[in-house]
Formats: sequence, structure tokens, C-alpha cells
Amino acid sequence: MNLTEKTVLKLGGSVLSSRENIAAVPKLVRRYKNPVVVVSALAGITARLTAFVIGIGEDKSIDGVEKFVNRLGKIHLELAGGTIRELSRKQTLQRELDFELSRLKNLLQGVAFLGEVPDSVLARVLAFGERFSALAVSHVLSGAGIASRMVTSEEMGLTTDDNDLNATVNLAQSRQLVKKALSGTFTAVVPGFYGVSGKGRVTLLGKGGSDYSAAAIACCINAPSLDIFKDVTGYLSADPAFVADVRPIPRLSYREAAELSYFGARILHPRTMEPLYGQGIPIRLFPFPSHDGSTPSTVIHRKSQVDEAVVKSVTFSDDFSIVEVRGDGVGLVPGLLASVAKSVGRAGLNIKSVITAQTAINLLLESEDAKKAAAAVENLDLHAVESVRIRESVGVVAVVGEGIRTRPGIAARMFSALATAGINVRMIAFGASPVAAYFVVDRKDRALSVTSIHKAFFSRAVAT
Repeated sequence: MNLTEKTVLKLGGSVLSSRENIAAVPKLVRRYKNPVVVVSALAGITARLTAFVIGIGEDKSIDGVEKFVNRLGKIHLELAGGTIRELSRKQTLQRELDFELSRLKNLLQGVAFLGEVPDSVLARVLAFGERFSALAVSHVLSGAGIASRMVTSEEMGLTTDDNDLNATVNLAQSRQLVKKALSGTFTAVVPGFYGVSGKGRVTLLGKGGSDYSAAAIACCINAPSLDIFKDVTGYLSADPAFVADVRPIPRLSYREAAELSYFGARILHPRTMEPLYGQGIPIRLFPFPSHDGSTPSTVIHRKSQVDEAVVKSVTFSDDFSIVEVRGDGVGLVPGLLASVAKSVGRAGLNIKSVITAQTAINLLLESEDAKKAAAAVENLDLHAVESVRIRESVGVVAVVGEGIRTRPGIAARMFSALATAGINVRMIAFGASPVAAYFVVDRKDRALSVTSIHKAFFSRAVAT
């Protein structure tokens, strides 16, 4: 795998969760020529940062800030420092890490005095997880004799819009800046997950956004591939925690991978495929550590084979709630749906899907957004709306595969399996995507729904 172009490598946080794994990174990087290595925060660090900064904002206390920051430093030094032999290199890592830690400490103390956590400040705090990780990895590589240095989003000009916590990369503005910053005969180690707005503010690229940032960088430098290393074996026909006889999926289209990610297969950020489609840059998923390191477990590209079964995978998510807007004729009132959608959008919330009828508009949102969305709709005080209710304890099951909308008999086979299992389907959406069908069931029926559909499609055919 000795590549002559700058391939983009993405290392997930779980890959960097042990000293043994971090020590194996130089061997991986040596298989490439001057790659760009995009890293996530170490496993659990973002969650720690989130909990601590929210806690400070709520109780307005600065007690424990220094202890917390020092603990973060110790974690990174223990993991990375154990693989670095030269004392001078360890001291340099310590010095640079202390500088970053002092910046974080000042931010956290500011939050304590302020007594609240604006989204712009939260974005700056959470970005430190990736900055710490990138700093540690760059020194591990340098200590192993690989010419490397950390290049931050600020330095390279990875430009986004002004959304603090769920930003979109402006590829047109970023392309030349990023390409120039990453050119040259060195290995760049880039903290993922965040970019910088046109106003110079740190912006996060959404939950799990390091994959998305790696894809944006791959697009900017026109990389031959985006190689992602995680502690999983690529995409499967279902979650092995629920289905015993899952099949590996060696090839997916961009659309299939995007829908699987959107509806619960948390292998990639749902927007990872977005920057790569136009240039046809493939995503190659590798397990880490791997036996030979040369064979990807799943390749994502423009096309994937449509086989006899059509269905590639059955996935699910419990992280959904339904906001039900009821009233006689709400589905027929001109402009009402637009008003509802705009009110939710103004609240900074993303509607995952909308299913309408004459007497109800059903908004599918992430569970944590449901109460805010319901309040936003209620504040409209629309005369046609009789009630706004939140329906929780639901599960969304998605069936994904190229050709699913056009191949006769797919829907019948799917819902026959559910009927045979005695499962009541609350809502169905078939046709919104050319490669996915999804439905809502009671959460208690979610596991049985997945296993029943998987059995219906995979007991007689093999996904390819």
C-alpha cells in the first residue's frame, strides 16, 4: 500500500484508546507516503469534557477545574509518552500539552464565572479533545522517526458556516487553503471534529464529526482515497448484538452508507460521504489493528452491485421521538407545514423526517430535541392545531439497499415478515430515499423487527 499521493487516514478514538494501539500507529503510517492523519479525541474524552463544562455552567463552581485539566493531561501523557523513548521529545510533548491545557483551564474558569455555556464556548471546549489527541499522535510519529507535525483547522483554513455545534464545511473556500497547508514532504496530523467559521470562531461538525472533517480534507486535496481505521470490521447486514448470522458487506454505494449511518449504523458520520461523491473518492474501512492491513473490510464508492436480495442491511435507532401535531385538516392547511418546519428550524433543531396525513403532521427528531421542537410548535399558536404531543419509546428500523424502491415485492416481503412476527407498525416511509425504506415501531418490538426482516432476506440470499 505504498501510495505516491497524499491519502487521508482517519483514526477513530477507540483506535487510540490504549498504549499498544498508539504504539502501532507509526507502523501503519509508514505504509503511506506523506499521508494526512486525521484523529478523533481519545475514547471517552469528549464525553468527559461535555459533562464537566455543562456541570460548571449549572453549579457556577470553579472547584476542581485544575484537577480535571491535570487529569486530562496525565491521560494523554501516559498513553503517548510510554511509546516515546527520547527524553527531549517527551519534554517537548509535555510543554506543548501544558500550553493547550492552560488554554482549556482559562476557558473553563470563564464558564464558571459566567454561569452559563454559550454554544460558541462549548464548541471551543470540546475541540480540545481532538487537539490533545493530534498533539500526542504527532509526537509519537516524530519519536518513531516519521517527519510529522500537527496542523490545526485554524492553520489550514478549514472554513465552515456559522453554526457553532453542527457546522457545514465550505469546500469552495477551503479547497486551496487546505491544499497549500498540507502540501510538502511531511505527515500532517490534523485534529478532526471542528473547523473555523468565516468570522474566525471554532465550530463543531456535529456529533462524530471527525469522519466528516476527514472527508472534507480528502476532497480539498483530491486524495486517492479516505482510509478509515476503526475497532469494527466494517458494515454488516445487521447489528451482531441482535442477529447471530450477520454477513459482511464488502461494497456499498455512497447513498447506501449515508442512509445506514443516518438510521443508526454508527460506523460513520452520516455526512462523511457528502464531500466525496462529486470527485468519486472511495472510502475504505479497515479494522485496527488488522492482520495484514491491506484488505479493507468495506469499500464505499459511487456504485454497488444490486444482487437478487437487493437488501444490503437492516439497521435501527432508538434515538428518535415523534412530535405529533394534530388537528382536523392540518394536512390540508396551506403553509401550515412550512410554518411548523420553520419554527423548529429557528430553534436550531434538525427534523429527520416528516410524515403527514389530513389530521396529523408527524415530525421525526432525535429524542433530545423533541421537547424543544414541541415547544416551538406550540408557541406558534396555530388555530388549526388542536394538540402537540411527544411520542417516545419508539424505534426506527431502516432497510437499505440499491434498487429497494424499484424491485417488485420488496415491500411485501418486508411487511409480511413483520406481520408474521405480530409486530404493529406505527408509521411507514417508502420512497423518500431511492435506497432505503424505514418504519416506526414500539421500542419493545425493535429487536424482533430487525431479526424478522433479516431472516426474510438473508436466509435465502447472500448480500454482496
